[in-house]
Amino acid sequence: MLAVSSDHLLSHLTGLSQLVLYAPKVVEVKKEHGKAKEDDWAEDEDLDDECKAKLLSIKILVNRLVALALSKAEHVGVEVQSVFKTLWTLIDNDGELLPDKSTRPSYLSRLRLAAARAILKLARHKVYEDMIKTEDFEKLALTIQDPCFHVRNSFSERLIRYLGSRRIHTRYYTMLMLVAHEPEADLKIQVKKFLTREAKSKKIRMYSGTLDSLAISPAPQPTVNHVLTVRTWQYFVFPQCRRGQCSPIRDDHCTLDPPASSPSRLFYNH
Repeated sequence: MLAVSSDHLLSHLTGLSQLVLYAPKVVEVKKEHGKAKEDDWAEDEDLDDECKAKLLSIKILVNRLVALALSKAEHVGVEVQSVFKTLWTLIDNDGELLPDKSTRPSYLSRLRLAAARAILKLARHKVYEDMIKTEDFEKLALTIQDPCFHVRNSFSERLIRYLGSRRIHTRYYTMLMLVAHEPEADLKIQVKKFLTREAKSKKIRMYSGTLDSLAISPAPQPTVNHVLTVRTWQYFVFPQCRRGQCSPIRDDHCTLDPPASSPSRLFYNH
């Protein structure tokens, strides 16, 4: 890789200028994913031992709760609440647990993704799904709009996997609707294809505004539930679809393409 400090930099650049002109096929342009800012993500090999230890600790805690759920163990309330508190803290603080907020941004992305996916994993079990309050469900849903592409993409893929295999409640389809304002076409298309496929197979009538099969309601409920409150709901794509402002993907299914003039805080500022 060329750098300002490279030896014979000008000679290399001169040669490269001829290659791209006369042999463009041998020159591969490496895309810097507009999908993630430079310091927003770190691959496994780039993590330090401390971050790896945190990620493994999350995995251990979650696997412990999964084992308890499978064994139908009783009297584990305190342990469960402690784990959930840690996971929600990670999401609330964008992945930060240290008082001095010294964790690298790339590590923060890994940690909040791990926390969000851990909650999805736990939500496959009814005993834990029932513990997820409405406001917590909303916070988890916004992971799909994380500033880091890798977080959005990985979270979406995990959600699609669970929904496609019927391992998580259908209410989680609502989270995928937030991809309506996704700036990266590949991820948006992936979600659209999945929802279209699901709509055809499950006869989910989204465009008509009747989302009964998803057990969705825009109104807040007095008891613990998993629907979205009006405060968050007003920013979602559903109201636009109910007013007929969306054109269908196929037949009468709702598209994920939002109206160009639609006011939104759905996505982070570029």
